[in-house]
Amino acid sequence: MVEKWLSGEVAPAYDRYKANPGETKPLAEAASRVQQHMDSAAKKVR
Repeated sequence: MVEKWLSGEVAPAYDRYKANPGETKPLAEAASRVQQHMDSAAKKVR
């Protein structure tokens, strides 16, 4: 599961960052998106 996430989401995001670092999002926005993802995943488990 972690490997799928790393190859499917993290690696492509890193590649996009390396191609154009000026288009990155503020940390607070990224943290909010991560929290939303975690909340959504937790609801699916219940």
